[in-house]
Amino acid sequence: MGYYTKYDFYILKKETNDYRLSFCEKKERDQVINRLFEISEDARYAINEDGNPIKECKWYGHEKDILHVSVEFPDVIMALHGEGEERTDCWRKYFKNGKVQYCQAEVFFEKYDENKLVKKVTS
Repeated sequence: MGYYTKYDFYILKKETNDYRLSFCEKKERDQVINRLFEISEDARYAINEDGNPIKECKWYGHEKDILHVSVEFPDVIMALHGEGEERTDCWRKYFKNGKVQYCQAEVFFEKYDENKLVKKVTS
């Protein structure tokens, strides 16, 4: 059977690591994703040519595949976001020049504060 994950793939501008604000030029993104598709058939099932998810799938070799491509594009920062089948399985990996940084998502709840209680009347 296997474990399914939804993947989003980003290529970042060199001067920032905030994937929400800055993306690289389309030409550079296309080169990287095309190379990833050349070496990984699983990548073709996981993401489309824009790096957006196609469907949840099994891409167990994603780290090895992207590390390989990152060596070929040593100045490009790549990010892979994954959301697994389990609610708490949400992570992001950053890749650059054969190196990877793994970031597990963290969920925080505010501490109880009586001053923030709001009266709600139900009938």
